[in-house]
Amino acid sequence: EFKDFEEMVEDIIFNLVNLIDVERTNAEIDKYKQKNAEKITFNQMRKNENIKREYTTIKEEEDTKKLHDIQFHVCNSLGMVDNR
Repeated sequence: EFKDFEEMVEDIIFNLVNLIDVERTNAEIDKYKQKNAEKITFNQMRKNENIKREYTTIKEEEDTKKLHDIQFHVCNSLGMVDNR
């Protein structure tokens, strides 16, 4: 099944790049989108969830680093850090 999909994508790209049967090729793309709309939507939602999760992780790491920097500066200003 994946091999068929891969061949279809190669054919579509080839046709569009070389301006071969552009209308028919675009019709095939539209047909594929309609036939697989549910899968496409599901995969887009999953991708968005992954992006949100990655953003949250990065934001938490940045916040943790900021907190550590603040703690270091407070401790340093109180003379609690050895600066040798």
